[in-house]
Amino acid sequence: MTDQINFKEIIESLDYGVITLDENLRIIYCNRWIFNATGKQTDQMFNVAIEQVFPELSNSRFLHACIDAIKLGLPAKLSNSFNPSPLPLYQSSFIGDELYRLQQTTVIKPGKDKSNKPICEVYIQDVTPVVSKEFLLKRMASDHEKMAKHHEDEKNHLSLIINNTADAIITFEQGKEIQMSNHTGIELLGYSETELYSLHFEDLLQPNKETSSDSTEKLRVLLENAINNGITSKTAIATYTYHKNGLEIPVQIKFSRTFMGEQQLIVAILRDTSAQVAADKILKESESRFRNLAKIAPVGIFQTDEKGVLIYTNAMWNNITGLPESSLNESSWYTHISGSFKETIEDNWRDEAANFEQFSVEYCFSREKEPKWVLCQLMEERNEANTVLGYVGTITDITEQRNTRDKIEHLAFYDPLTSLANRRLFKDRLSQSITNVKRTNKRMALLNLDLDEFKRVNDSLGHDAGDQLLVTISKRLTAAVREQDTVARIGGDEFSIILNDLDRPSDAAIVAEKIIESVSKPVSLGSQSITMTFSIGIATAPDDSIEPASLVKNADIAMYSVKERSKNSFNFFTSSMNERAIDRLSLENEIRFAIENREFNVKYQPQLNIETGKIIGAEALARWDHSTRKAISPAEFIPVAENSNLILPLGELMLFDACKGASKLVNKLEDSSNFTLAVNLSTKQLMDKNLVSTIKAALKEADLSPLNLELEITESALMENIGETVKVLNALKEIGVKIAIDDFGTGYSSLNYLKSLPVDRLKIDQSFIFDVMTNQRDRDIVTAIIALAHSLKMEVIAEGIETYEQWQFLKKLKCDFGQGYYISKPMDLSNIIKDCNTKNWVSCKVHSIK
Repeated sequence: MTDQINFKEIIESLDYGVITLDENLRIIYCNRWIFNATGKQTDQMFNVAIEQVFPELSNSRFLHACIDAIKLGLPAKLSNSFNPSPLPLYQSSFIGDELYRLQQTTVIKPGKDKSNKPICEVYIQDVTPVVSKEFLLKRMASDHEKMAKHHEDEKNHLSLIINNTADAIITFEQGKEIQMSNHTGIELLGYSETELYSLHFEDLLQPNKETSSDSTEKLRVLLENAINNGITSKTAIATYTYHKNGLEIPVQIKFSRTFMGEQQLIVAILRDTSAQVAADKILKESESRFRNLAKIAPVGIFQTDEKGVLIYTNAMWNNITGLPESSLNESSWYTHISGSFKETIEDNWRDEAANFEQFSVEYCFSREKEPKWVLCQLMEERNEANTVLGYVGTITDITEQRNTRDKIEHLAFYDPLTSLANRRLFKDRLSQSITNVKRTNKRMALLNLDLDEFKRVNDSLGHDAGDQLLVTISKRLTAAVREQDTVARIGGDEFSIILNDLDRPSDAAIVAEKIIESVSKPVSLGSQSITMTFSIGIATAPDDSIEPASLVKNADIAMYSVKERSKNSFNFFTSSMNERAIDRLSLENEIRFAIENREFNVKYQPQLNIETGKIIGAEALARWDHSTRKAISPAEFIPVAENSNLILPLGELMLFDACKGASKLVNKLEDSSNFTLAVNLSTKQLMDKNLVSTIKAALKEADLSPLNLELEITESALMENIGETVKVLNALKEIGVKIAIDDFGTGYSSLNYLKSLPVDRLKIDQSFIFDVMTNQRDRDIVTAIIALAHSLKMEVIAEGIETYEQWQFLKKLKCDFGQGYYISKPMDLSNIIKDCNTKNWVSCKVHSIK
């Protein structure tokens, strides 16, 4: 029956290419599809080696596959994804001004010609619609050429081609059984030839529940057009056919009409689309998952067309922007933005998103009258032809993160308590101010301010009250200057003010006076009302310096001169102040050298029992035997040592030497049980974390009992940090040493703290003893201190006793102990040992005492 079928016409009407190569890879046949796709003529192809027709094939996978088919009988399939066919085949119609190259799937099969010589059959399928997802449909040729002769060998050749095509080809006469099917059709449907040829074509297409009525109607129209009008289908209809075992097979069907003599036949071409349907199902499931994820995503997701007009948004996008879903297909994705942000984005987003680059921008817009910050990230979508299809992007609400970042930036440059500029911002503003001075004829002034006695407020009223005070003072400082000036809190109770664009230095004095007047007004802290003062140092540029560090140093020098003199005032920097600062620095270096070379030594001033006159102890005092200069007073070198931290190594040196001397002295005493060596501790020594271990080491090295050591701590040092002080004193008491408060009456200690401190003695400051015989106020204070100490079960020692009358007055008040020049000046250890066992020290040394 196949002998009577017009195979040539069928093959010429196929919508894929067929090429036959002889054993020398010469083209001996190709159908019309190939001519249309290559644009070549018959004389350019027949009996010409395929490599000459298409030079691109040289040494290609395609050429090697053809050689393997002829020589080894091996079939091959070249898919577009893995082994793309390099045949230069093009879409036959233009899109715009560009001709699109076809994406190809090529099947290469070995075969034999009528002389049993090897040949190679090449089948080329256009898969451009699948790969690119843009259905570029190839128009099938409608004109049919008739062959002049129908040779038997050509029939066999055409039959071979039909049986090896990827599509099922079935011919039938309307209303009658199927007449012919190629091998692909038989394999697809699972019937034998006999079984298949006993069926009507309609039996293969019984519609199932999923086949739409619209699809069935289209199929009927195509079939009628082919039968009645001879119209070849230009598009395929998707429907279902059924395997012999009942399995449903998705297919695409096209019809054409042919004649066998006077007999009219319908040619049905069925393409198995199972793989495509499965892929489409996966794609739909993927899209469904994307839609579901987009619904619950914590970010706004949007998609636009190539012009930026919205075509999809998720709920979060609408929630963040405030735009309704109705804005789709109408509004650009940046419609909700306004102001300068919108202008910038409109100008840049397409360029920055080009070539698959990510466009990322932070912008702010108003939502319900509240500013909202958003991070937007956007990219292009392109197809296989690199044409921009549109854009996809996300927006994230970063308002909270932005606010947090602003807070962090504020903390980086502003004091968290007062909101004044901090040290970092101050340095930057100072540099800018000096730069402005260099550029103009104006001046600037730097005011360094230190709040006098702030620690007293902090320790007595608490840190909350101290913070409240600093906030109030900061507001007063800000109110005292102009907007272009800078007020900074450098740390603790230290402030700096930068005054810009001054005509003369005296302008800074006006501001300083205004600050002193403002700050000196009472401040209410709870139930307390206190008055504070400032010590202010002023340095100006360019007069004093045009270097920031030097200007700060000069302002500090001026401020310290105020604190040393009177406080609650201001001073301009002068060169003489700098000279004094240099002298202090020189003295600091000399102290350091003296510590290393042990130029310091200990002098001992005896302490007596006022009632009995017996020695009960001595105070260790540091003295400096300078190598080149005359003796330097402790009042001169001790403050410098304290300000430079040299007090720690100096204090340790004196402690070890004093303990060794006390050990020698104790060994000479007849009764050493009540003898105590008094050693002074500075504020920095008291806060030294190694203090307890240092004292233990000194006692151990000197072989001195802790009971023979008394540590004197000034009242102001105790109150510097009362919380830590209590911990340190308790640790010292655990060692067994005694504690005395030195210079009592000159500080600001609280009676509440005093009763809780582990203190053994109060030492009355010599300033009260000096005029005690002539000043009733001093007499009252001394009387009160002795009474207070005894009521708290503490001993009292008076220092600075210089007269017999003072001695007798203190004796009458039951003051326990005393020391001073009336008894003895500080002396060497050898001199004090000489008289240490005298029955009555005072009667021995001072004959006027009875």
